Amino acid sequence: MNHNFVAENDKIRIKPMTDEESEQYRLLRNRKDNAPFFFTSITITKEMQRKWFEKYLCDDSQLMFSIYEKATDAFIGGVSIYGVNTKKGEAEVGRIIIDKEIASGKYYGAQSIELVSEVAKNELGLKSLYASIYSSNIPSLKAFRDAGYKDEEIKDNITKVRIEL
Repeated sequence: MNHNFVAENDKIRIKPMTDEESEQYRLLRNRKDNAPFFFTSITITKEMQRKWFEKYLCDDSQLMFSIYEKATDAFIGGVSIYGVNTKKGEAEVGRIIIDKEIASGKYYGAQSIELVSEVAKNELGLKSLYASIYSSNIPSLKAFRDAGYKDEEIKDNITKVRIEL
């Protein structure tokens, strides 16, 4: 979805992802330390990303955000709200990547999840958010739990977490 939602705290800012940032996100996503944690772990080409981004802009059920560290104005990753269901008042949060080389140990994952949760509640009027995470992806599970999400179920090595807004 082409949107204009921005949120920030004292450390980071999330803003609508641009085409150029989508390419930076692709490079992060393809890194060996990130790719295994995505449900589709193929290497994404520049052309695949471009086509995905064009399709994403026309899809009202998802919002992609770039994450910036405010102190350095550095692009440090991305996060998404998708599968927006206004009738049920819920959506999924995911596609989160934080560049470990820049931001390891700074808790920006949890902070970005908190910020997209605020957007979901205040701008989209959603009541609940969830995420499906590989149970072996300890950093992502920790980030969601630190952001207030609670474990809902564990099935087939996937932990589903949820927060009521």
